[in-house]
Amino acid sequence: IYIKDSDSRVVLANHACAKAAGLTDGRELVGKTDADVMAPELAAQFRASEKTIIETGRPLLNQMEMAVDHLGRRIEFLSSKLPLPGPDDPQLLWMDRLL
Repeated sequence: IYIKDSDSRVVLANHACAKAAGLTDGRELVGKTDADVMAPELAAQFRASEKTIIETGRPLLNQMEMAVDHLGRRIEFLSSKLPLPGPDDPQLLWMDRLL
């Protein structure tokens, strides 16, 4: 589970997210974007999805997605992304379940 700001920077991340990125603690992801920890094409795909969710306010629920972990292994997961309206900066809650 992690939360991102409207610029797709991580605000909060759990241990599982850190581990998938090759890190040991979710705090190491804070301030980073997907472009900092994954291939540019995949990061751009996730960023486009996040922008749409924030702009429309509509969640993405139970979407099958694919990524590559820090060891180059393909991972598949079920993803739900929910907009979290904020007074100044909308955020996005992202919950994934590895398959």
